[in-house]
Amino acid sequence: MKFNDYYPTVLREIKETLGEIDQANITFFLRQIMDAQRIFITGVGRTGMVMRCFAMRLMHLGINVPVSYTHLTLPTKRI
Repeated sequence: MKFNDYYPTVLREIKETLGEIDQANITFFLRQIMDAQRIFITGVGRTGMVMRCFAMRLMHLGINVPVSYTHLTLPTKRI
């Protein structure tokens, strides 16, 4: 099958999914991000790639974002 055979279904499913998101949850999530002193992000494989992209966007906003590429990571600040 070709892209043109799939994209209407993909767009419909994205629209349905976005329609189920509660705006209050989004607002709460964004407030947590903007109020954080730092956000620690980790992931491996494809998830890690997505998390690194998300971390980069947060860094563009000026947020301190330590990124880990493994679950064996040193503390991000002195305890």
